Amino acid sequence: MNDLLGTETAAGFRATRELLGLPVPWCARLFEVADRTIERWERGSFQIPVTAARQLSDIAAETVQVIEAMVHAIHAGNVSPCLHTYRTNADYHRHEPDTRFPATWHRAVCARIMTELPQVELQFID
Repeated sequence: MNDLLGTETAAGFRATRELLGLPVPWCARLFEVADRTIERWERGSFQIPVTAARQLSDIAAETVQVIEAMVHAIHAGNVSPCLHTYRTNADYHRHEPDTRFPATWHRAVCARIMTELPQVELQFID
């Protein structure tokens, strides 16, 4: 079974990165490469290393688990259908200091929850 979820191709890598809300600079730090290297991977100019494709695929799988857990918790009434998200990375990390993801990832997760549950209302934390 291919566990890379299409992240081994330039288009699949970019589409997955964008779906996850992960900016190029954040990914460049994660993969320990320059921003332009990520851009070259996504243009198809450079081969995407299997380790990078696998890491992105793992993040995608983890993200799906987070979304499924939140959808289930909202359905069960354990979590309010009024979700909060963050305008900036600083806000996100102040409220969730253990997260390793950027605020853009959190907003992407919330948007995907909203597509599953149209009754969800999303607000910024002030």
